[in-house]
Amino acid sequence: MAAVPKKQYEAKMEQVFVQVNELEAKLDSKADDVVSYQLLKHRSELDDMMKLLNTLEDRLSLIEKRMSYSQEKRVVNESQEIPRKLKKRPWKALSAFFSF
Repeated sequence: MAAVPKKQYEAKMEQVFVQVNELEAKLDSKADDVVSYQLLKHRSELDDMMKLLNTLEDRLSLIEKRMSYSQEKRVVNESQEIPRKLKKRPWKALSAFFSF
């Protein structure tokens, strides 16, 4: 087994360290790119969800307005029907009184 000269060994080790540092830098860069992409994708998904939520809120508001209008209309109709019933009842009672 032949011994490697110290200068050649140090030069080779320096080259290995440079390559390791370059690989670490590339790995860090790649990790940053992946995280950035994931953040952008999540942001896009959140924006889509917010649009959907706003649409649902608008639809719910419209449904509530329709329900409120329907209930108001029902109350008005019921208040108009009460006098009609009262007007019909005395005639029925009177006709029942004179029936043979």
